[in-house]
Amino acid sequence: MIKSAFNVQYVNRLRRFWAFLLDLFLYIIFFVPVTIALLLISFEQKTILYFCLYLLFLIGFFQVYLTFRLGGSVGKLTLDIKVVTQEKEYVSLGQALIRTFPYIIASIYLIAFLHYVLDNLPAVQYPTSVPDAFRTVIFWGKQYFTHPLAIIVGGILLLDYCLAFVVPGRQTLHDLLAGTYAITRESFYAEYNNKNPYLMNIIGETVLLKNYRSNSILATSLPQKAVVKAYVKLDNDRLNMFLLELTRQIKLEGRNIMSSHLVIQLQDEHSSLRSGRNQVVYLLAPPANIDFEARYELSEDDLLFLDFVVVE
Repeated sequence: MIKSAFNVQYVNRLRRFWAFLLDLFLYIIFFVPVTIALLLISFEQKTILYFCLYLLFLIGFFQVYLTFRLGGSVGKLTLDIKVVTQEKEYVSLGQALIRTFPYIIASIYLIAFLHYVLDNLPAVQYPTSVPDAFRTVIFWGKQYFTHPLAIIVGGILLLDYCLAFVVPGRQTLHDLLAGTYAITRESFYAEYNNKNPYLMNIIGETVLLKNYRSNSILATSLPQKAVVKAYVKLDNDRLNMFLLELTRQIKLEGRNIMSSHLVIQLQDEHSSLRSGRNQVVYLLAPPANIDFEARYELSEDDLLFLDFVVVE
């Protein structure tokens, strides 16, 4: 289960099923025309190799890359589903690869299907047009769907999905293997309310600051570690802001003063210090006449923009 410090809402099965159907429809759009084209190209064994490379590309982009970079496939992102770790963070590349388990199983079946068609198709029936190729796929597909391999693959895929009905956190088999969870987009970006338990979890933790502009004066001071000291509340309550205590004092741009305290202004009202990889935030200088240990409520005029940095 995702750590109790985070406020999450696991995706219900119906919503996840619709996301799967959307992904399946997308795959069919990309898969069927290419399969027909390969049947029209040649009878040679390299046709299988081209097919394998194409399937690897589809899975690599739509499942691995999008999940790793954006938190889900096209279907999941369309239906506001995010795939996260137990710490409610984006999944690693390895986890994204492991999550392709059902797609790898299905791909093996499709490769075996194409091999079956090419091996059993008499030369006199070799398709010479798109309609012929389409009829060939349908004809041999009906026969191959009764093959024992189809039953095995179907059983594995059904088991993969049905586990979400009995496993806490509504995890499928590939979720369990990868250690991932599917949650709603709303709960993924629910860390901005200062009443949320997330704030109690992040306060006191150490983050690493990296300067986003190499030509900035701050580039000589960052990266360095900083401790999240407190949540800073603006009068208009529109943005998340946190007070950071740096490991050493730095000279503030635009002010002839040194300070070991800076304020992180998150990019928008939906983000948090843990909401994304390489989260761009704004670095603000605190006013010299305000004691942050005693007061954390500010107005926007109290802060001076310095630069924007990356928080890890």
